[in-house]
Amino acid sequence: MKKILSLLTVTFLGVSGVKKQTSNEFSYKYEVIASSNSTSDVLQIYNVKESLINKYEQIAFNIDASYHKQAIIDNLDSFNVCKTCVAKYEDEKIVVYIGEGKGKKVTGDLRKNSCDSKPVRVQFFFSKYFD
Repeated sequence: MKKILSLLTVTFLGVSGVKKQTSNEFSYKYEVIASSNSTSDVLQIYNVKESLINKYEQIAFNIDASYHKQAIIDNLDSFNVCKTCVAKYEDEKIVVYIGEGKGKKVTGDLRKNSCDSKPVRVQFFFSKYFD
């Protein structure tokens, strides 16, 4: 009986000590980082974010979810929506650097399919006056 109890204890400790391995699946997140903290750069973040969401939906909604990660990696250049934008795939998310990427940051979630809730689309009615 002691052997069975000790064996169960060792098994339990062995199983509970196993680390959960991180999966290499696409996390359905994005990040846009501005060149600086100026007003025009901060407003540009939101324009790039809108373009990023639209490009993502064009790519991802036409294929099966199991192919999303590979499709994103294959089409990273399509996320370069401005002259100074550089899109990268880092930490299982899409990251777009505008210019040097030393300014403000906007992060968010992407939809897995068209039936998910709509993404938050922030619009500034006064942004056209700053251009």
